Amino acid sequence: MGILDNDTVIVDAILTKLGRQKLANGQPLNISQYAFGDTGVDYTLYNPDHPSGSDSYGSAITNLPMLEAVPDDNVFLRYRLYGRGERNVQNFSFITVTSGTSVTMTKVAGETESNPITIIPQVFPRVNNAAFNYRILDMRGLGLEGIRQIETAPRGGRGRGREVVQQPPLPEASRQRMTAEQIATYESQVPQATSGGGEIVTISGDFNINNLPPFDHPDPVIANISNQPTLTIIAKPQQFTAQRSIGIEVSRDGAAPAFVTLTVEANNTTSA
Repeated sequence: MGILDNDTVIVDAILTKLGRQKLANGQPLNISQYAFGDTGVDYTLYNPDHPSGSDSYGSAITNLPMLEAVPDDNVFLRYRLYGRGERNVQNFSFITVTSGTSVTMTKVAGETESNPITIIPQVFPRVNNAAFNYRILDMRGLGLEGIRQIETAPRGGRGRGREVVQQPPLPEASRQRMTAEQIATYESQVPQATSGGGEIVTISGDFNINNLPPFDHPDPVIANISNQPTLTIIAKPQQFTAQRSIGIEVSRDGAAPAFVTLTVEANNTTSA
């Protein structure tokens, strides 16, 4: 971790691997979005009793050294500042993940399989039967349990019918790690459905829900899953030759998002 000189205002731009590849190929970056975060800010340093008066209440915070930008969501910008320019707003909706923001998919002892994990978000203020959008930043070697897309032609016409997402039974491994309240929250959710025209699952590259990327695929593959109350993720048997950490963004319109770090243990051998 590097420290920047706080005497000078510096915009420190660090390109991701994809950004470097675009520059190397002579392609424009086409940056269209940005985010602010307060990683590294210690708000406990705010001192309303500062002897120099109100102008210095936050001086200890503004004098903190700035952290060097790191192109890794697991380390940097984990706590983003949320807002859409509204004034005189005291509270925004926000998402919490009751199943935990740092979870581990453990290997089944003596097997080459892994225990599934279930992500269970909630939005505050509370919304009954709320649905969320999930962005898995690396799908290699993973699968989605209980998600099925049905495509049928509507009566007497052409085109697509409905795509239905079924709420899967709660895996026993997940149930054992959850409280009674978390189980009740999961089981109270109803299946979500969208009318034809909108994909429930979109996966980058040439992959889809029936053709998921293997663990040894050379580049990360991003998956977006929409309109799901909860999400159960599995690891393909014998695929994970090494432990891997994966970021998962949980979002919903009008609410500050949440971020989950999923660590998947190696499962390619039967040893513990």
